[in-house]
Amino acid sequence: MKHFRKLPIILTLAGLTLFIACNNDDDETEEKHNKVMVLTFNPHTYSRDLQKSTLDSLCAIYDTLYTEPEIGWDYYNEQTINALTVTLVDKHGKRPNMKGRGSFDFTPGTASEEDSLKLISLGYSINAKK
Repeated sequence: MKHFRKLPIILTLAGLTLFIACNNDDDETEEKHNKVMVLTFNPHTYSRDLQKSTLDSLCAIYDTLYTEPEIGWDYYNEQTINALTVTLVDKHGKRPNMKGRGSFDFTPGTASEEDSLKLISLGYSINAKK
């Protein structure tokens, strides 16, 4: 009989414990709190759009900063693609929260293998099918 008097108290405590565990708001995904920005640039303005001071301030504000090329890269030759690659590798540099996204639409065969590999390692793709 003693045990039956304590049973409602035990069940109440067990129910409250389960209720509190199920209503925990800390279980929200990190994605919900992640501040993300996409910075697009094009062949004519990439050096201006990707200025160091702008990138430093954006990387300080956002958890993840994606840099994405717009269309219009088909007139770039091997030398200008190389200059673009050097600039992007420098800009990404020591910014772990800056990632490349999107595809460059170079004329097929224009980008060297080395430049292609560097751009792909930054997160970009080249001549991706849409």
